[in-house]
Amino acid sequence: MLKGCIIANIEEKELLESLGVIVGAYNDSTKEFQNCLVSDEAMDKLDDHWGTFWWSLEQIDEVNSEFI
Repeated sequence: MLKGCIIANIEEKELLESLGVIVGAYNDSTKEFQNCLVSDEAMDKLDDHWGTFWWSLEQIDEVNSEFI
């Protein structure tokens, strides 16, 4: 599981979710979804969208409710 931010327009939230990304809060000033959770399967799908979206994601060991 990966956790981090994804730079995208707010209108692209549904597309990210359809790829399997659990999007976090949106920061309008930086145009990014923060604290996103991305599974390996979702990352495989998201990889095809590099350039449309940019991200900074780090591997995490476990998911608990504070991340969601």
